[in-house]
Amino acid sequence: MEFADIIETVKEFSSTGNVVFDYLFMGLILFQCFFLWCMIKIIEYPILTAIAVIAYIFWRAVDTRSQIDIRGNLWKWRNK
Repeated sequence: MEFADIIETVKEFSSTGNVVFDYLFMGLILFQCFFLWCMIKIIEYPILTAIAVIAYIFWRAVDTRSQIDIRGNLWKWRNK
């Protein structure tokens, strides 16, 4: 399913008069469709898969390091 097909499907929904269903819910659906489209493209092309895996590993390493620093600083602060 292409992105244009998704837009046409969203346009076919009737208006309920409720802002949550008309705009926010449709925005959530479009975001999920875009996310799935990105995941399909990442899996489809090996170079994108490699970049995504490297970015994920780098993100986890930085996140773990920052959590260690935060916890260590909190422990030092408590012992003063």
